[in-house]
Amino acid sequence: LTLTLTKVLLSSARLFAMVVKILFSVFCFAVLCASTTIVIERPAVDLMVACGPNVEAQYYAFLDDHGEAAANSSCSSSISWYNDAPCDIQTTSCYESIFVVFIATDNCGSYAQTNATFFVIDESPPTVVTPPVDVTIPCDQNTRNEVNAYLISSGGAKFSDYCSSFSITNSFYPISSGESETISFTATDTCGNSVTTQAVLTLAPCY
Repeated sequence: LTLTLTKVLLSSARLFAMVVKILFSVFCFAVLCASTTIVIERPAVDLMVACGPNVEAQYYAFLDDHGEAAANSSCSSSISWYNDAPCDIQTTSCYESIFVVFIATDNCGSYAQTNATFFVIDESPPTVVTPPVDVTIPCDQNTRNEVNAYLISSGGAKFSDYCSSFSITNSFYPISSGESETISFTATDTCGNSVTTQAVLTLAPCY
């Protein structure tokens, strides 16, 4: 009986010690967390990129890197980042800006925030996909119509613009049969960026 009582007392003592240890750990953790702070060691920085096919990749990289911001917590070495940025980015205007708030949190529930703006600017001209072709138009009753058709088709030139719409103009001026003219076809987007390509139009002599 004495041996059994001793075992019971030892078990109770161990259990009591374990409970005290757990309560002490919880208390220390609560005190530590109550005084925890997160410090933004390096604020997020703005980023400006040129409009183009890589804009989305640059935008998501900006978010993933939380604008190059860095934070430190007195409670935990593990810091999670969140942001309020929209999932998609629009590139339909000459100038876009997205203001993003980055929030750093730790395991103790503390948080701190920093912000930065992602800018997209369209400074890129349209691209010449297919250049215009030189042409010689015979002298006959269809000469005028053929010249007009050539100009309307921009000499067969094809343009593209990733960010905005564009219009095409040309530098044609009337010439006589037997003469040649170098025509400039210019594509200008809504942001004022332009690209020019050329071809030679020749009017065959009339006999």
